[in-house]
Amino acid sequence: MNFTRILNKFVSFCFFFLQLKHFKLAYLFAFYKLPKHWASNLQLNQGKLIFKNTGNAISLAQLDQFGFSMHFLIELLSNPIFKVKESNNTYFIVEVEGLLFKVASLSNMAVLYEIFIEKIYSIDTAEKDLVVIDIGMNVGVASLYFASQSYVKKVYGYEPFPETFAEASLNVSANPNIASKLFLHNEGVSNVNETRSITLFESGLLSASTIEQNNDYGKKIGQVIEVQLVAIDKVFELVISENPNASILLKLDCEGEEYAIFDMLKGSTYLNNVDIAIIEWHEKGAEPIEKVLLDNQFKLKHVHHVSENSGMIYATKN
Repeated sequence: MNFTRILNKFVSFCFFFLQLKHFKLAYLFAFYKLPKHWASNLQLNQGKLIFKNTGNAISLAQLDQFGFSMHFLIELLSNPIFKVKESNNTYFIVEVEGLLFKVASLSNMAVLYEIFIEKIYSIDTAEKDLVVIDIGMNVGVASLYFASQSYVKKVYGYEPFPETFAEASLNVSANPNIASKLFLHNEGVSNVNETRSITLFESGLLSASTIEQNNDYGKKIGQVIEVQLVAIDKVFELVISENPNASILLKLDCEGEEYAIFDMLKGSTYLNNVDIAIIEWHEKGAEPIEKVLLDNQFKLKHVHHVSENSGMIYATKN
């Protein structure tokens, strides 16, 4: 079995090497089992990987950053809705649906793929002037996506990790036409107000780490930082005070902290102000969150399981 697997990878490597004439690129394509027909859409020129059908081009030096999600990168830049506007050895800037984003890591690219190709936040709503609470803002892709929608009035984004927050701020600055709709907070959200020491993880799809430390997201890299947490009730108090009677869309992608958040919400009336909830759940499953939503008159529109240990909950009151 091992011999057969090695032989198949060697055959794939030879195929990609003959097509692309580049040792490292052929190795990456073979190792990650990318479809052979993808090679026909690619060419190399002066250290750039060029996508023939779109004209997009990025530096070959960037490829190591994308690792096991190389297929996301190829699909993304082969899609004509994405246009690379600038590229160097450490990042590229891409335009999609009139928005500009800096892509410097696997995490950046994966979020773009989820939002603009998988369309995980595309919703059909008759609501007007929605206020979005984006908990787990990451590098700001979802916040900017929501801010670009005509049905959204404001977006409050929360991201605890300083480097990730800085990337989000840069992405917002790159889109000045909608920047005034976004209000960014360098804080994590939980059920407490505190400063928490966090050991960072090295993980493919997490841009930094998670404030929930009991997880298997990756190996610890030893660096400990302090992040500021704010309780979910304080978030709602702020948003409601600045937007009385507004309809709220609550989006959570906070790598396990959603359970602490919903534990506090179930004993409050804050969900009365929420009309749409889009929640990513993790190891503890969807049931604890679904129960709180159902007890607060939400209808579960769609529950999508991303994997055995994660998935999406879409809930509305209409």
